[in-house]
Amino acid sequence: WRKPYFTKVLLNAEKVVFISPKYKENFLINQVPASKRALAESKMTVIPNGVNKVFLENKNTAKKELAGELKLIFVAAFYDGKGLIETIQAIDKLRARGMKISLNAIGKGLPNRPQDGEYIKKVEALAEGKEWIKLQPFKKPQEIIEEMRQSDAFVMVSSPETFGLVYVEALTQLLPIIYAHNEGFDGFYKDGFAGYPAHAGNVDSIAESIENLIKSYDTIAKNICALDLETDFEWNNIGKKYLNMYNEIVTKK
Repeated sequence: WRKPYFTKVLLNAEKVVFISPKYKENFLINQVPASKRALAESKMTVIPNGVNKVFLENKNTAKKELAGELKLIFVAAFYDGKGLIETIQAIDKLRARGMKISLNAIGKGLPNRPQDGEYIKKVEALAEGKEWIKLQPFKKPQEIIEEMRQSDAFVMVSSPETFGLVYVEALTQLLPIIYAHNEGFDGFYKDGFAGYPAHAGNVDSIAESIENLIKSYDTIAKNICALDLETDFEWNNIGKKYLNMYNEIVTKK
């Protein structure tokens, strides 16, 4: 019922900034009247959030090679929206088909994040007796970097996901990624370039994306080596983009 008011705000704005190309796309399709879309889109731009500089300052430089077991890493708080249970179930299905995959899940007790005791109990029960699952408490950035360097790929199929800086953190360590379809990080790269999207909550979809990643691992690893993450995700560069945008608006005015 407030759409007319916010449409007025939108149409009178000089610029509209989205932190994700997918959210720009979704907003344009679902929230803007068809008759106003061309005008609205001309005002829209995407400027992502920045990553903690410790990850960019400690980028991995050795291209990943997949040999034998796929070592997946998950880094997030242990609660329902992050999709840890579905990820475990997806890996279970793939292992039942003879695929060698392990999971290192880090983030239990992550400060300033929702903690769901019942959910954690379910995760622990699901992991019990599975030697291929490691559940770890939250760690500091430098520790996360070390854990990522011992891994082959990153997985977190979460919804809702505002942006997902941890995907960029994983890319700094040259890890292919499995991310959530139609959520914050989806759309920064084409499907299959840096990894694959999967539908949140869908075990079969997560399993399929992991399998696709394994099949395309070498190509994806090469693609990630060529990424210029500083240009897009370094806070100083992001600040300059905002400053330039404001200066252009003021000059025009």
